[in-house]
Parts: sequence; C-alpha cells; structure tokens
Amino acid sequence: MVGCGRFFMAFRDRSARRALLPFGVLGFAVAWVLGACSHDWEAYDPRVTSGTGAGAAGGAGGEGPVEACAPGEERACYGGPPGTQEVGICQGGTQVCQDDGRFGPCAGEVLPAQETCAPADEDCDGQVNEQGACYGGPEGTEGVGACRAGVLYCDVAPDGVCLGEVRPHVEECATAVDDDCDGVANDHCALWNRRFGGGEHEHSWGVAVDSDGSVVVVGDIISPTDFGGGPLTSSGLRDVFVAKFDASGNYQWARRFGNDQDQSASAVALSPSGEVYVTGWFEGTMNLGSSTLISNGGTDAFILKLDPSGNVEWGTRHGNAADQAGIAIAATDDGAAMVGRFAGTVTLAGQVRTSNGQEDAFLLRVDEHGAPQWGHAVGGSARDEATGVAFAANGDVVLAGSFGDTIDFAGTVLETEGESDVFVTRYDAMGNHVWSTPIGGNGQQEALGLALDAAGAVLVTGRFTSEIALAGQTRMGAGAWDAFVAKLGSGGQPLWGQAFVGPDDQVGNAVTTDQARNVVLAVGQRGTVDYGSGPVLSAGMEDMVLVQLTPDGEHRYTRRFGDELDQDPRSVAIDGSGNVLMTGDCMGVVDFGRGPLQSNATGQQEDICLVKIAQ
Repeated sequence: MVGCGRFFMAFRDRSARRALLPFGVLGFAVAWVLGACSHDWEAYDPRVTSGTGAGAAGGAGGEGPVEACAPGEERACYGGPPGTQEVGICQGGTQVCQDDGRFGPCAGEVLPAQETCAPADEDCDGQVNEQGACYGGPEGTEGVGACRAGVLYCDVAPDGVCLGEVRPHVEECATAVDDDCDGVANDHCALWNRRFGGGEHEHSWGVAVDSDGSVVVVGDIISPTDFGGGPLTSSGLRDVFVAKFDASGNYQWARRFGNDQDQSASAVALSPSGEVYVTGWFEGTMNLGSSTLISNGGTDAFILKLDPSGNVEWGTRHGNAADQAGIAIAATDDGAAMVGRFAGTVTLAGQVRTSNGQEDAFLLRVDEHGAPQWGHAVGGSARDEATGVAFAANGDVVLAGSFGDTIDFAGTVLETEGESDVFVTRYDAMGNHVWSTPIGGNGQQEALGLALDAAGAVLVTGRFTSEIALAGQTRMGAGAWDAFVAKLGSGGQPLWGQAFVGPDDQVGNAVTTDQARNVVLAVGQRGTVDYGSGPVLSAGMEDMVLVQLTPDGEHRYTRRFGDELDQDPRSVAIDGSGNVLMTGDCMGVVDFGRGPLQSNATGQQEDICLVKIAQ
C-alpha cells in the first residue's frame, strides 16, 4: 500500500490532479485518506487551506481543499477527460484568482459533448460524425422507464438518424410501462371504471361529484341497462336516466323517466347539500312519479330536482309548440340556473320571450322549490345557444355559448367576425347584466363547456374552424374542427388561451378545475394532436383524451383512452382530493388502466362509460 505521505506528495503534482479530477477520483481519494491516515493534509502541503472553491486542476471543485492564489493571478485550466484537450471542439480555458484568494471558474473551456451530425468532432475523440450513442429526450429521462438512447447514424440523412431511441411519450394506462419516463408507471390512470349498456345506443352526457365523493351521472338509454340495482327499461325510444355511485364506484341508486317518445338528460349539478338538479329535453310526457310533465309540442326543456337518495322533489317544463332544450345547469343551496336554446317562444319568470331567428339562447334562474326568479333570452337572426353555466362565489351567474350575426346583452352588442363566435356573459345575483365578451375569428367558434376556478376566473372550452383569437393571439386551425380552451379574469379580461390542432377533428367537450386552479379538459380526438408533451395519436376513430394544465395554461399531463372505434368524452368533474370523474360514450374495447372494458352490445353500439382518474 502506498504510504500516506507518498500519496499526498503525489497529489501536489498538478498533472496527477488533472488526471484524477474529471473522473471524480479526487473526492474518493480524499475520503479514503481521511479515513485511513492519521497525518494532517496541511503538513504535506502548507499552501493548501480548507474551504470551498475550484480545484487545482481547473474544473469545477466541490467541498474540500483549494489552492490559495494572489488576486488577479491567471492560470490555464481544463476539466475534460485526459487526451481530449485541443482535440475537436475541446479547448482549455483560463482561471483568474478572485479577491478571496481562490481561483474562479474555468472561463472559455469547451468540454466534450454528445456527437451530432454537424461537421465537427463534438466528443473530442479525433473522429467526426462517427457512430455513437444519441438521445434527444428531456434531461434526466434517459434510462428511466421506457426511455433509452439510440445509435446515431450520420450517413443516413443530412442531420443523421438516431435509431432505436425511445423518448418520453404519453402514458398508456393499458400497459404497466412508465411511458412518460417520470419514474412512475400508470400515474393519472383509473382508480375504478364502469361500463353500462345493452343492445342499443346508450349515452351519458353529464357527471357531477358530491362533497363526500359520491358521483351522479345522467344521460339516456334505449335498451335495458343495469347500473347495479337491476335493469332499467325504456318505455319506447330514449328515456332519461339518473344514477348515483359512492366514492368507490359502488351502486347507490338509479332512476328512469320517460314515455314512448324521446327524452334525454343533458347535464347534472349538485348543490352543496347534495341535492341533484338535472336538465335536458323531452317529447310527449315524462312521468316523475307523483307528477307528469307534458310537452307543449316539439321538445320542451325541463329541470328535475331529486334529493340525495334519488327521490323526486319537483320537475318543471319550459317551452311551446316549437323546440326547446336545456343544455347545462348549475346549482347552489338556494336553487339552480339552467341555460339552453329555444325556437318559437319560452316563458321565463313570467315573461314570454320570442326567438329572433332560428334559435336563441336562454337563461333561467329558479329557487330551491323550482319557482322562477329571473331569466333572459338573447339572440339575433342566426342560430344562438347557451351551452355552459356556473355560479360565482357571490351568487353571480356566468354563462357561455355561441352566436351567429349579432347578439345584444342589455345594450352590449357583440358581432361575429366569421360564421359564429363564442360569447361569455356575467349577470349579478338579481339578473342584472355585468359584462359580456366575445371569443372569435374567421370561420366558426363554438363554446361547449364552462367552469369557474377557485379565484373566480372563467374557463371556456369548445371547438373552432379556420382560426381563433385567444388572449390577443390568433391561433390557426389545421383540420375541420380543432379544440381550444380560454381563461378569462373575473371581469372578463383575457388571461391566456390554448389551441389544440391536428389534421382531423378534435373537440373540447368539457372543462373543470381543482382547488389548486389546475385546468382539466375532456377532448374528443381523431388523428394526431400535441397538447404540450409531444404528439398524441388516436387509436382509430375518436378517442377520449384527458388533459390537465396548470393555472397558467402550461401542460401537466395527457391521457388517451380508446381503440379503433369511437369513444367520446362528454363531461368531467373533480372531487375534493383532485381525482377526475369523466363520463362519455364507448364503442369497442377501452382500457382506462383497470383492464379492458368490453362492449355490452353485439354490434357497434355505444355504451355508457364512467371512470375515476387518480389526481
């Protein structure tokens, strides 16, 4: 064994230190000597004092001895492996002694880098564009999960090809692989999932979650459908269903409403005390048990209230001989607000409102007993509708929708830039207009979902063609329909917006937020779209895609679910723990991470899918 004195004397030799430093030997050697020797370092080299700074070899030093120097003194330095200095791009630098008597960083040095196909020897081995390892993924992901380096071939293409490389991509919940290389496999995948249906088309259109994590889902069924308590059988065509599950996905109750004609529930909202409010449309009659709603002709809008146990408290009908539909609903302990569209006339809080054109948008505020409090109807000569509504913390009502031509909100007139634009409007708790703002551009823009975050900001999602103006920037579309999300301040001022485009159709169907104000979108996607972490490819027709963004609109994660057939997300909600509830229509086989959910139909019919995704 080399004696301690001989070891330290060797380290006084600068070339020896240079040889050891790049490979981390200095730290190991010092640690070994300190543990094995009883001699004092300073006894062997009185120039060295303990401290923190650049090592004598010129590279970046760590904790340990440093060489004293006179301020302003300069010396050459190089921290690369032996034999690489002045080879290829590698070159030494200069260290200058600082006022504290220690050498500063090695300025101007160029160290070996990963070889690319540029006309330079970047790894400083004396060869240019040789075959070697390559990896273009984010730092820290190589060798994690599925990610691995490839082999660079510079003679295949002008910029070379990195064959065999695997970079992070969207986590696939159907496999046990860490696809996004974050060190965790199958994060943000299903905690539980359910699928319901029969031999016909069944649809779910709305989902809401209670303070205890209970989940209510609504939609329409045709064939006998068992939610867990025995089959519910339609009276003829489509009937309304309302079903409740506990936080673990266990059946609580289910109800069916309808007759031999068409009825459908479009949306559901829960009050803070757990009361269930449902809206939608119906033809003919709808038996509520203790009462029956009778359509005035065509389709009428309805509001239905059930207690937390599924018992009907009341139901109301809204419409005339033309068509009316409730599309979205919001709830508080003192009632609800419903929005939708109507043709002909509709009575809102005792006032008969007449459509100005094809269809107009309407808003109706009712108390907890169903009594109308106030309402508004707005529209121009083209087709207009309201598709999203939410209560602000102070009782104000915010709604979103789409309009063609012009629309007048209590003197605030909005005009379209193209075929149709989005409107976002706020009324105070008494129904007085506060503000209105458009989101538009050439082509068509349609709002399909709305939510308010914990700070009162407004989130709107939907679809557009051609282009859309988001927070002062014009975003161009790439296909027939592309998805968007926009965030507005509580006063209607634009904050930010994102457009998700691709060669095929993608639609932002629903939006919600958590207590941290993260934004969750449910997108129906065909083809390829980049949501912020790389391209996401649908498996065939339309897939369910769940996207989470930060409060500032930055990408957090994306999850895709589906096979070669259609899977359409319709609604999302978030529980108190940040878990996401998503519902929609499923054909074929879909795996949310708990194993394949098989279709309940023999053909290509749609089933009801409900899934709880971990935060």
